[in-house]
Amino acid sequence: MKMVHRWSEPITDSGSLKILEGLKAELEIKTPVKLSVCQCISSPMLVNFFHPAILLPPIKITDNELSLILKHELIHFKRHDLWCK
Repeated sequence: MKMVHRWSEPITDSGSLKILEGLKAELEIKTPVKLSVCQCISSPMLVNFFHPAILLPPIKITDNELSLILKHELIHFKRHDLWCK
């Protein structure tokens, strides 16, 4: 986790953030969820119990793919899968 935090950078692209916020509204998630890109991962993941963040690998992702990825990770968050893992 230290390496992930060290090498992750927040995503500031308004389009990506708009997709995230739209999906949060659709899934009725009110908790703030950060969106970052991390150089040391190879697949998207949800991290952190109390300050959740979705980490994306440094690859080109289309808006359609991003929407599916974010929805998948937000469903993990909503189902509290991190607590079970």
